Amino acid sequence: MTCSILDGCVKAVNIITCHEGISYLDCRGITYKRLLTCEWETAHLSCDGLATIEVLSANYGRTNSFACSTGRPASQLSNIQCLQTTSVSVMANICNGRQNCLVSASNDVFGDPCVGTFKYLMVTYSCVPICDQFYFLSTDPKFIKILLANYGRTNGVTCSYGKPASQLSNVQCIQSTSLSKMASQCDGKQNCWAFASHNVFGDPCVGTYKYLNVTYTCVTSVKGFGPDKHPEKSE
Repeated sequence: MTCSILDGCVKAVNIITCHEGISYLDCRGITYKRLLTCEWETAHLSCDGLATIEVLSANYGRTNSFACSTGRPASQLSNIQCLQTTSVSVMANICNGRQNCLVSASNDVFGDPCVGTFKYLMVTYSCVPICDQFYFLSTDPKFIKILLANYGRTNGVTCSYGKPASQLSNVQCIQSTSLSKMASQCDGKQNCWAFASHNVFGDPCVGTYKYLNVTYTCVTSVKGFGPDKHPEKSE
């Protein structure tokens, strides 16, 4: 008996990404993690099993007024354009290739990009299987198949923190081209990144704060592409 998506025996993954965020879709056994660490505290990056850390993005600074804000005066939270451009390289130098990594979220490590602002370290990283080539040779390669996608808003709760009610009230915000856009960008690949923005999907409801909702599965063969069709393999 052949297992198919319709049989319900193929596992599906659902990802929700707020406006201007990045969706990570992957069928290589790689997991993605995001870590927030307040100033003076220690960030602990870790990967389970036979996998190592690869830092994807990082910033030591402040880009909103609510993260790590408890007990802090407004004067320490008002600068939300506080960016330390060397954050990624610092984190990569310390953590890449390791299974566990401890980094102090402090001026001593990153320097002080905005004096007087209470900062935090935001890191996104992946856990990449060790012996990546062996991983692919010893298992059936799997490829992305997009099942559902919408860039818009269908409820008032998702990606709502700090947003006014006027930006959340339209819960019938549907971008009908979302599925075809995601499919053309990701189907047949082993991994894929998608930017949740108007520039990619267009703006289906002006004034509404939107998010990208994607459901995909990882399959060994999909009609129109797959191993027999030589789909694109991500490096």
